Amino acid sequence: MNTTIDVSPDDGVGRSSGIEWRRVAEIGSTNDALLAGEFQAGPRGPIVLRADRQLAGRGRRGRRWIADPHRALTFSIAFERPIDGSDAPLAGFSLAVGVALAEALVGLVPDLRLKWPNDLVRGQGKAGGILVETRRTGHIERVVAGIGLNLLEPLQFDREAGPAGALVPVGLFDHAVPTDPDELLHACALAVSVAFEDFVARGMGAFRERWEQFDAVAGRPVVLRDGDREIARGTALGIDAHGGLRIREAGGERVHAVGEVSLRLDAATA
Repeated sequence: MNTTIDVSPDDGVGRSSGIEWRRVAEIGSTNDALLAGEFQAGPRGPIVLRADRQLAGRGRRGRRWIADPHRALTFSIAFERPIDGSDAPLAGFSLAVGVALAEALVGLVPDLRLKWPNDLVRGQGKAGGILVETRRTGHIERVVAGIGLNLLEPLQFDREAGPAGALVPVGLFDHAVPTDPDELLHACALAVSVAFEDFVARGMGAFRERWEQFDAVAGRPVVLRDGDREIARGTALGIDAHGGLRIREAGGERVHAVGEVSLRLDAATA
């Protein structure tokens, strides 16, 4: 795969709202392409890269993400910020991205909810996912948020695949997309761009209460897994001030870090 982003005039490049917009027909991974771009002397403004088809798209833990270009919207957004050696990574930013997307979409999808740490869900189905990755030089951090949205239910998938309680893919919309996908892209990207600025300035505190409005599992029995290994079982209690998941387990409440595990509703008791 090339280490730079090649975008022809026919693919489309533009700028608005301080954001550079790019679109390609096909690419390996939009996240990989934005992560691999060369750094400049100072932080660049946000770059949105949309792909009609990704050949190597992926989700958390390296899982392959397959999206029908006629029924899905896949894109990544790259942000940069100045850092020094003492600046910690932006832990929990994927939750902020989820809040921004939910707030941008809920007017069209009233039953949209968020499943910790990075899924957009409707009912028991997964309508979208988020993958946040970072890269640093000595004084710049690049944060890339990869976003995949199922606009309509995928035509082909195996409902029997995956462990008990796993989410099956669903669409944000049941029958037809009620608006131009380009408008959805712009609304979502602008919301995430604002969320990045808020997160850098105020951390998770700017998003905790907003997350609670969309929390799909608070108060429900859940199982946490790290791959095939069960980590915890109990009742989800929401997130803490740093974005960790609080669970009331048999031995008391524990907090689990963002990105540590996957979460599924406990099929035995849900």
